[in-house]
Amino acid sequence: MFDSILSHFTSARGAAGASADRRGAEPRENVAWAAELERDGTRVPIQIGNISPGGLMAQVNGGVASAARLAVWLEGRRVTGEVRWYGDGRFGLRFDTPIDLDPGLVERYRTENAEQTKKMSRWMV
Repeated sequence: MFDSILSHFTSARGAAGASADRRGAEPRENVAWAAELERDGTRVPIQIGNISPGGLMAQVNGGVASAARLAVWLEGRRVTGEVRWYGDGRFGLRFDTPIDLDPGLVERYRTENAEQTKKMSRWMV
């Protein structure tokens, strides 16, 4: 589901003649990663659908504004960035500074959080 949404978004950007951003052809890892978004001084749960060193796509209950500056908590680490797009409860965040993705950590979130992802997806949609 996340891939089809991202694919639709990417196609729409290309059709609109949008310029390439920093992400470019950066490979994205499809994950089921529960994390937290820091918004207005509070943390709210998000579900990350894909992540790369340059950014992420996640599902959130409630809105975020495009171009908003936000922080996401990943495994106890605060990562800041800018919302590049938002729609249908999902958003794309471009990190201020690229992050290192530990392959073991990514693999863990491909499998360990599958049941939690189902629960959160039902709650968030």
